[in-house]
Amino acid sequence: MKVAQFIDTKSVGGAETMMFRLTLAMHQKNIDVVLLHMGNNYLVNLCNKHGIPHEEVPFQHLYQSIFTAQFFSLKFAKYLEEKKIDVLHTHLYGPVTGTFLGAFTKKIKHIATLHDVYLVQQRFGRGFLLGLASKLRTKLISVSKDMALFYDNYIPLKANIKTIYNGIAIPENQINKRNESKTITLISVGRLVALKRPKQLVVALERVIKSNNVVLKFVGDGPEFESLKKLVSKLGLTEKVELLGHRDDVQELLNAADIFLLNSETEGLSCSIIEAMASSLPCIVSDVGGNRELIKSDVNGYLYQKDDIQELSDRVVKLIKNNELRIKMGEQSFQKARNMFSIEKMTEDYLSLYQR
Repeated sequence: MKVAQFIDTKSVGGAETMMFRLTLAMHQKNIDVVLLHMGNNYLVNLCNKHGIPHEEVPFQHLYQSIFTAQFFSLKFAKYLEEKKIDVLHTHLYGPVTGTFLGAFTKKIKHIATLHDVYLVQQRFGRGFLLGLASKLRTKLISVSKDMALFYDNYIPLKANIKTIYNGIAIPENQINKRNESKTITLISVGRLVALKRPKQLVVALERVIKSNNVVLKFVGDGPEFESLKKLVSKLGLTEKVELLGHRDDVQELLNAADIFLLNSETEGLSCSIIEAMASSLPCIVSDVGGNRELIKSDVNGYLYQKDDIQELSDRVVKLIKNNELRIKMGEQSFQKARNMFSIEKMTEDYLSLYQR
């Protein structure tokens, strides 16, 4: 069995990270897998580092227009046939709808993972295309049950969507989170884009940060970086809010932190939250999308209404003041991550689909 993983983006985010982790896990199982991309340097560098075969997809100009997309799909299918691909696994809306027709005509098994909902909501008719893909033997996958419910209601043609949770490498032993220091580290990991609402997070926690012995660290890069930097300066928080940009030591930064925060407008199933859970962190996150399947209030963190600044700040203060509660919630996070969101489970779930 030869598998092709395909994504069309040139950025770094949760979908790209999850796809690479799945590809790496399959490569390590000696499965014949190739990663197909459209010039994503992040993925190219990772593939080269780990010795994973990868190729940049040709005839990309056909992919850019709705008027030529069907020609791309057919040429892409012929390209896959020449590469002797048995299973095509696409990620995100564009690759799913841009390849299903060709996969159907060449009888190539097509698995399609949808990582979000906002791309589909942007334009009328996208739900219909997903339904059509499903009718033409594409197996649609969501990364959370909340997302599956959304697509069940959004797609006009019944699609029978299956949920497979994202997974990461979970450490064998839980991280010791007993903080003997007087400074509490809050951390938020993710691309600095408007949907993650990093500026709103800083504004909501301004008083908390100024009146407590805490630091807030943002890990990630993106179009909101400069405006976030200006806001931090304007609020007089440059000594207590750190913008670390893209980092290769995210897990180490999470291991050294005390509380994880994520203020998203929408989420599929956040790899960043799962990573925080694996680092034994209590998580305070907005009550949206798949966050509800990762975090249970009063157990391994708190969910808050995304526009409720007071609820967010109250939850943060509560954990800042209570070291034992942070440890207890962090233990619950670790156990849940290990039981439900491991890379091994995710890989086996996908392999079982490939082999049916």
